[in-house]
Amino acid sequence: TPWDYCCEPSDSLVANSATIQLVGENGQTLEVDPVAAGLNPLDEVVVVGTVGPRPSPTVLTVKATGVHRIEPGGD
Repeated sequence: TPWDYCCEPSDSLVANSATIQLVGENGQTLEVDPVAAGLNPLDEVVVVGTVGPRPSPTVLTVKATGVHRIEPGGD
């Protein structure tokens, strides 16, 4: 949750963060409104894709071909 970030060391935040880029079949980034697509802030999701180029050693980028929302209370 956002309030958890205040107490977490920055190196831990970086090590547990990723930038997700939604891409089409051609590999190009899609411009998608996540809320319009049914996602809300703090939703738990499963991302399907491949690791993309890293702009720096501390940035993990995933080129996502699928994002699936986990239903609250689901197993």
